[in-house]
Amino acid sequence: MQPEHLDLQTSYGHHYTTLNLPATRAPGEALPNTEIFRRIAAALGIDDPAFRDSDEDLARQLLAGAPITYEELRERTYARLTGVPVGSAPYAEGGFPTPDGRARLHDPELAALGVDPLPGYTPPAEAADPELARRFPLTLLAPANRYLMNSTFASLPWHTRRAGPPRVHLHPADAAPRGLADGDAVRVHNDRGAFLAAVAVDEAARPGLAFTYKTYWARRSPGRSTVNAVTGVRDTDLGEAPTFHDRRVEVEPVAAGLLTAEPPADEVAEPVAAG
Repeated sequence: MQPEHLDLQTSYGHHYTTLNLPATRAPGEALPNTEIFRRIAAALGIDDPAFRDSDEDLARQLLAGAPITYEELRERTYARLTGVPVGSAPYAEGGFPTPDGRARLHDPELAALGVDPLPGYTPPAEAADPELARRFPLTLLAPANRYLMNSTFASLPWHTRRAGPPRVHLHPADAAPRGLADGDAVRVHNDRGAFLAAVAVDEAARPGLAFTYKTYWARRSPGRSTVNAVTGVRDTDLGEAPTFHDRRVEVEPVAAGLLTAEPPADEVAEPVAAG
């Protein structure tokens, strides 16, 4: 676990680097990934010097040339390392990360990938399809839930209680014509499949757009299905990223009893504290 080994964490959505110091010893034979890689390399007879570097060695190498030393970071545990002053405009000085330092409106590297080298708008494959919109009038997004980290914590009672059951958020203008009120049970479906959820009538959703939270486990969800059932398996044209937010659906009412998901038979109920 994170408290059991040394790690250097770069920034993610901010400007700071953090040194993660072990707070306890890992139990039994548990090992960090780096040590597992070192042992696999030794077992395979791979003698590259990189596999002899300790976690501290790796941290020092990553900090080489940084405005803070490993010793200073160990004392402070975090530091701003991007070199970007607060309130500055990116690329205002020094140019862009291109061969000539200038912004590119025509990028030959994109053309070599078979992508339009000029900036422009490429409509989403499903959300902008008028024929599909006639059959499935709602575009469905699936943002992250603040109490879950992808599917990592979706089996833990503390997290799932706060995340709440699966809900699909609809603007009042979309809920009313379907005869839906807050808390009603619905089936969200398209040609790929369907999942069950409760309605949350919510002005945070734009008219014509619905959203639900991702990473619930199917085996813990009503109907043993999640938003994955209506999601396409298709990559973007640039970067080959998943198209998780380009899907069309319809929402229809179902019997409220369908939202009751039986607990998985192979899981033990959460213990109740005495007292």
